[in-house]
Amino acid sequence: MALRTSRRFDRHELTSQECRHYLQEAEFARVIVSIRCLPAAHLARSALVGDTLLIASDEESVVTAAERGDIVTLQIDGPTPDGGTWTVQATGMSWLVAPDDIASYFPTADALLPYLEQGATLLAVPLTLIRGDYVRWNIPHTVQ
Repeated sequence: MALRTSRRFDRHELTSQECRHYLQEAEFARVIVSIRCLPAAHLARSALVGDTLLIASDEESVVTAAERGDIVTLQIDGPTPDGGTWTVQATGMSWLVAPDDIASYFPTADALLPYLEQGATLLAVPLTLIRGDYVRWNIPHTVQ
């Protein structure tokens, strides 16, 4: 029995189009904000509408960041059918979506409605800077 290994992993940068595809499919994102100069990541429901990533969150630090117009980073990742994983990071200046403007994002972002009805706040982050990676680890396997 022999083990065959090639490189330890395959990795490549995702195109902007691939990043948008994965963001469109994702349901949750980690919203990374700065609290007293330290990073904090909060899980939030997400939906991509055009070039804007909408976030439904009730985390005080996330809502405060949007009120101030802070630059935030959203990190989203998941598995691929071939056993790899993808990661997309989107960064932009956040803002609170005004109550009168919420309807303009639906039905595209209707998955966020139950969260908004339960008191979450709707935030928006433009895809000012977007980048992503794909990684697939090459696990040694038996050759017969």
